[in-house]
Amino acid sequence: MPILIPAVALQLCVGILYMWGVFQPHVVRHFGWDFQVVARTSSLMLFAFVAGTLAGGFLLDRLGTRPVVTLGSLVFSAGILATSFLGGGEPRLIHLTYGLIAGTGTGLVYGGVVSCVQRWYPRRRGFAAGVAAGAFGFSVVLLSPIAEALIGAVGLPRTFRILGTVFLAVTLAASRFVTDPPEPAVPAGGAAGNSGTSGTAGGHPAEARQYRPREVLASPVFWCVFLSLFLEVAAWVVILPVIKTMALARGMSRELALAAVMVTGIANASGRILSAWVSDRIGRTRTVIALCLVTCGASVWLVGAVGIPYVIAVFLVAFAYGGPSGIFPPLVREVFGQKHAGTNFGMVLMALGLSSLVFSRISGALSAGAAATGDYSASFYMTAALGAAAAVFMLAAEKLWTANGGR
Repeated sequence: MPILIPAVALQLCVGILYMWGVFQPHVVRHFGWDFQVVARTSSLMLFAFVAGTLAGGFLLDRLGTRPVVTLGSLVFSAGILATSFLGGGEPRLIHLTYGLIAGTGTGLVYGGVVSCVQRWYPRRRGFAAGVAAGAFGFSVVLLSPIAEALIGAVGLPRTFRILGTVFLAVTLAASRFVTDPPEPAVPAGGAAGNSGTSGTAGGHPAEARQYRPREVLASPVFWCVFLSLFLEVAAWVVILPVIKTMALARGMSRELALAAVMVTGIANASGRILSAWVSDRIGRTRTVIALCLVTCGASVWLVGAVGIPYVIAVFLVAFAYGGPSGIFPPLVREVFGQKHAGTNFGMVLMALGLSSLVFSRISGALSAGAAATGDYSASFYMTAALGAAAAVFMLAAEKLWTANGGR
């Protein structure tokens, strides 16, 4: 438990990146910038988050957890603080500060923390990854009302300044206590495989082979897993920057619109924890397939939902998005081995970054003018179809892995 306390503290801070739906209307209003230009911050921050996770994985394999998490804390806090000093002018400055700089720092912290806690709990990897990832998602619930209250009291720039200062202090302090486990705590060979068989596809021993990143890229299993994640998260990519805006456009109250944003934190966190727990029992791939189907149904529901049904549909999208965050880290370790797990997981997570860039632009083209009307039906029909395709790719990954004898 001691390692989970600083891990959770770090994740709660860097999880503010998912609060862009709260900040975006205030940013548009404060600076007078174009809504569509500002909305791109969301896709850029997700891409930078993934790039930071990939870079962090590379560094983790060489430097260890504490240096990477400390670096990430500094970069993340610098991005938030730099955002507080924007004075208008070019809107792409916020793409740089909040999107790229803070996003990269978040990826460094997130990847380091999730990798570390799994190694401390080798027999409960799904649980450990779920708790760390769940705290990341729960940040929205904790910080959304605080951010709204601060913006109302001191304005947007000072809110970013206060939050950035607090985050700097908390993350640097917590980073000192995030350490790698001693060597005996890192499982090797058959012992590790026995601890993870309940979660692997087909019940084959985990970590039978230590794949290098080049070997991973040559594996059909990797590309099926990659494409499954790329398609499954599209619904979240589409809805994240417009949750509050879409609710208001559909005639809902500001209170209900804010509740829809806050509920994503609960859904995101619970999806990460519960899905990871379930995957320890019924298998990683089967759990991901179930989440893909949830994405399909929720996307169709979002086409015309208003009021409480809208909040429920948003909850389901966020739950299905959060789930893979608790499942894919142990899945990557069990399929491709532990030795290069940091880098290998970062490569899989690049699917999230690419999805954020691709589908945010496609949605913008399909639903032009939807910010005023709340009609994103074309985008949500698209994400429903993508969710079904994601389930097919994950099923293919399981079949390939089983056919190769788990190697």
